[in-house]
Amino acid sequence: MKKLLLFIILAISFVSCKKEEVEETLSNKTTSTARQTSVNMRTYFDDGGPKEGTNYGCKAPSGNCWPDTGPTGLSIPIMNGIFETVLGGNQSSIRSSFTSNQSFLIEYMAEADIAKVISGESFVYGRGSNSTKRYFLLKSASDNRLQTVYPFY
Repeated sequence: MKKLLLFIILAISFVSCKKEEVEETLSNKTTSTARQTSVNMRTYFDDGGPKEGTNYGCKAPSGNCWPDTGPTGLSIPIMNGIFETVLGGNQSSIRSSFTSNQSFLIEYMAEADIAKVISGESFVYGRGSNSTKRYFLLKSASDNRLQTVYPFY
């Protein structure tokens, strides 16, 4: 009888722990989505010239360009490596870089956009350099339409 009672208590404890874990995960995703949709987006422009802020960049009003963000400290070399891969233009290498750095990129980009790059639904192009503001331009793989822009300082 004691063994049966102990088994029931352990089973209930295990089930309740699993439920809390699932609820926490769903809550985190909801919070992340709400945060992403509440930012002030700007419009990306690119006149083809080399000077950031004059010939290309993000400006008001609302559009497809996220607020500026950037890595600090030890994460700078990681972002520099990803950006160099993006500038290389090989989408297969870019997908591989996004896959291996997904947990890092999620701090700076929407999870759905990262997933689109990894799946090949979106291509990523780069603008800028490691010494200036850098931009990740996400374009639709099917029609090359600009979807989202991520500016990094």
